[in-house]
Parts: sequence; structure tokens; C-alpha cells
Amino acid sequence: MVGILCNAKKERAYTKRLYALFKPLIKGKGISIMVMSLGNISIPERTAVGSIITEDKITPVKTALPSLIFNFARQRTRSDIKKMRSLMEVEGIRIVNGVNQYNQWSIMEMLISSRKTRKYVLPYIHYDKEDLYFDFTKVGNFLVKPEKGASPGRIIYGRQSDVGFDLFGEHGSMRCHRFDIQSVIHPAMRGKRWLLLKTPDLVAYRNRLFIIRACLFRTYDGEWKVLQRTIIPHGERVYDKLGRKIDAYAKRIIKCIECYIPDLGIGYVDFVLDRHGISYFLSFGGWDSKLLSKKQNRKVRIALCRNILEYAEMFTSGQLDI
Repeated sequence: MVGILCNAKKERAYTKRLYALFKPLIKGKGISIMVMSLGNISIPERTAVGSIITEDKITPVKTALPSLIFNFARQRTRSDIKKMRSLMEVEGIRIVNGVNQYNQWSIMEMLISSRKTRKYVLPYIHYDKEDLYFDFTKVGNFLVKPEKGASPGRIIYGRQSDVGFDLFGEHGSMRCHRFDIQSVIHPAMRGKRWLLLKTPDLVAYRNRLFIIRACLFRTYDGEWKVLQRTIIPHGERVYDKLGRKIDAYAKRIIKCIECYIPDLGIGYVDFVLDRHGISYFLSFGGWDSKLLSKKQNRKVRIALCRNILEYAEMFTSGQLDI
């Protein structure tokens, strides 16, 4: 049995979608899928309440924890993070993607430690919004983003102009005088710690920062494959020549990160491009919930589920160690 851990609010929807996807794939294989949320897991009892997917039905159950669990959830509260850490320490259980939201400063520190990936990382510092006299003109073009998480909607790009900056954010672009930048940026900022990246002149698209996301999964033999690459937030495909470069860069980056986070099985890498088409690292995250969206290409969803089954079959046969 394979476990899929998701957020409680998405458990019902995930169960229905995964049943439709797994039903033809598990036929005759004797493999079942259990969908559950962290709140319904008892670590002392090593049991969980959830729904089991078989080739012909969905059954609500309380049963023993699966020995292989894919984490499709983000643990946000301290209690959930603590419980997830305890679950990861349970003997005889393998968790794939124990964490899905990462500290971006730490990720960039990992990347600059390798000569193969440091070239993708832009110069970065911590930005303190309490510094009311920070002079953005001394930086030039810049990106401001949260230290934690990888949501593109929380990223602001500033392109220097004659009187100030053109700011590109979640809701489009606007021109801003250099003395008014903080009054525009700060209301959009949440959290205590932010990062400031010095950038070249970056590409904008439809009045937003042009971002390419490459989603990857690790096969049972340890190789990383690109599941898809899209333009964020529009979901458009990336043309082949650029796409092949992005694929190669994303694999190098995730292989570097994997050295520090060995339980990675699914992840995404976001890139920005400068005016010359050179790609730079923007953010890294684990599970992307849009992969199971109804709007998502069915072939992508099937490929994801097929990889989970291949991983599970090798794990069950004893060819993968816990």
C-alpha cells in the first residue's frame, strides 16, 4: 500500500482525482493507494484514518500506516511541523518529500557551494523593511521575495528607469518614483525576513515578470526527469530550444539540492530570464498542488501517478531500502 499525505481541506478532492487517475494503472497489480491527512494519523498507534483506493472502489478505513508515503501537503503550523518530523523518524516508514516549503536563503547557499550551479544564482542579501533609508538606486534592477516559500505572487521585480522604477508584481506593473518604492512594496510584504536580489534587465511578459517553472520527479533508480515546464502564471508551454536548456539547468540544480535533502522525490525550480536569454534561479519548492488540478494536462497527471507506482513496486519488492 502507498500513502498519499495531503492537507485536510484537499483530502476529499484529491481522493476523487487520484481514484480516476490510478484506477486503470493499478488494475491487476494488487497495489492500493491510501489518501490521508496529518491530523488523522496516530504516530503512537502507527495507524491512520483515510480512504483506500483500489481498482474498483474507494473505501473509508482506519488501518496501519503505509510503509511508503508521498507527502503532497505543506505543514504550516508549529504543531504540524513537529508532528511531521516525528512521523519522519518512525522506523520502517519512508517519507518522500518530508518538507515541501523551503528557506530560499538556505537553498541558494547550497547552490553557490557547487561550481556546477553557482552561475545560476543572482547576488542576494537579506532585506530589512525596517530600514526606511534603503536606497534601491544603488542596487539597480532588483527582485524582492520572501525568504520562506516560493510563491511567484509574492515576488516583486523592479526595473530601473529615469525617475525611479517600473515595478512588476502579481497584479501587473506600475511606474514608481524612487522615493516611493518602499510605500508600494511594504504593504505586499508578509513575514519577517525577505531577500533582495540584484538582477540584470529581466524579461517581462504581459506586464508581469516572466517566470518558467520546471517540475521534476525522481524515478526509482534515482534519476531526475522533467515532468513539465510552463510559464507562470499563465500555464503556457515553453518552446523546445529554451525548454531543453531549462531541463538541463533544473536537473543540475535539483541534484545539488538533493545532496542536502535526500528525501526529495518531487520538486520544482523557477527561473527568470534576462534580455539575452540567460536563465537564473528564482525559487525552489517541493510538491506543486497544480499538478493535480483539473486544468492540468492529463498526460502529466498520469505520468506522475505512473512514477509513484513504479517507485512503490520497487520498494515493495525490496529493491529500495527504507
